[in-house]
Amino acid sequence: MSNPYYKQHWIDIEPERHVAYDQILGYHPAVEPIIRPLELKPGLRVLDVGSGPAYTTMELARRVAPLGHVAVWT
Repeated sequence: MSNPYYKQHWIDIEPERHVAYDQILGYHPAVEPIIRPLELKPGLRVLDVGSGPAYTTMELARRVAPLGHVAVWT
Protein backbone atom coordinates (compact mmCIF):
# COMPACT_ATOMS: atom_id res chain seq x y z
CA MET A 1 0.00 0.00 0.00
CA SER A 2 1.07 3.58 -0.57
CA ASN A 3 3.53 5.12 1.86
CA PRO A 4 1.60 7.67 3.99
CA TYR A 5 4.67 9.94 4.20
CA TYR A 6 4.90 10.07 0.41
CA LYS A 7 1.31 11.18 0.08
CA GLN A 8 1.34 13.67 2.94
CA HIS A 9 4.60 15.17 1.69
CA TRP A 10 3.01 16.16 -1.62
CA ILE A 11 -0.21 17.32 0.00
CA ASP A 12 1.82 19.63 2.29
CA ILE A 13 4.40 20.79 -0.24
CA GLU A 14 2.56 20.94 -3.54
CA PRO A 15 -1.09 19.85 -3.49
CA GLU A 16 -1.54 20.39 -7.24
CA ARG A 17 1.24 17.91 -7.96
CA HIS A 18 -0.34 15.40 -5.59
CA VAL A 19 -3.61 15.57 -7.53
CA ALA A 20 -1.74 15.18 -10.83
CA TYR A 21 0.21 12.16 -9.52
CA ASP A 22 -2.99 10.52 -8.33
CA GLN A 23 -4.50 10.92 -11.79
CA ILE A 24 -1.39 9.80 -13.68
CA LEU A 25 -0.39 6.89 -11.45
CA GLY A 26 -3.83 5.67 -10.46
CA TYR A 27 -5.14 2.40 -11.80
CA HIS A 28 -7.06 2.90 -15.03
CA PRO A 29 -8.93 0.31 -17.10
CA ALA A 30 -6.54 1.23 -19.94
CA VAL A 31 -3.93 -0.85 -18.08
CA GLU A 32 -6.06 -3.96 -18.58
CA PRO A 33 -4.24 -5.09 -21.78
CA ILE A 34 -1.02 -5.19 -19.75
CA ILE A 35 -2.54 -7.07 -16.80
CA ARG A 36 -4.76 -9.53 -18.71
CA PRO A 37 -1.88 -11.67 -20.10
CA LEU A 38 -0.75 -12.32 -16.52
CA GLU A 39 -3.83 -14.52 -16.10
CA LEU A 40 -4.11 -13.60 -12.42
CA LYS A 41 -6.40 -15.73 -10.31
CA PRO A 42 -7.06 -16.25 -6.61
CA GLY A 43 -4.18 -17.81 -4.72
CA LEU A 44 -1.29 -16.60 -6.90
CA ARG A 45 1.77 -14.80 -5.56
CA VAL A 46 2.80 -11.65 -7.45
CA LEU A 47 5.86 -9.38 -7.29
CA ASP A 48 5.18 -5.76 -8.27
CA VAL A 49 8.42 -3.94 -9.08
CA GLY A 50 8.48 -0.12 -9.15
CA SER A 51 4.87 0.17 -8.08
CA GLY A 52 4.90 3.90 -7.23
CA PRO A 53 1.94 4.75 -5.01
CA ALA A 54 0.61 1.20 -5.44
CA TYR A 55 -2.74 1.80 -7.14
CA THR A 56 -2.09 -0.95 -9.67
CA THR A 57 -0.71 -3.12 -6.85
CA MET A 58 -4.05 -2.90 -5.11
CA GLU A 59 -5.79 -4.05 -8.30
CA LEU A 60 -3.37 -6.98 -8.56
CA ALA A 61 -4.09 -7.87 -4.93
CA ARG A 62 -7.83 -7.73 -5.56
CA ARG A 63 -7.42 -10.24 -8.39
CA VAL A 64 -5.37 -12.77 -6.37
CA ALA A 65 -7.43 -12.43 -3.18
CA PRO A 66 -8.34 -13.93 -0.82
CA LEU A 67 -5.48 -16.45 -0.63
CA GLY A 68 -2.96 -14.77 -2.94
CA HIS A 69 -0.26 -12.31 -2.05
CA VAL A 70 1.33 -9.29 -3.73
CA ALA A 71 4.84 -8.26 -2.68
CA VAL A 72 6.17 -4.82 -3.59
CA TRP A 73 9.75 -3.96 -4.48
CA THR A 74 10.26 -0.26 -5.10
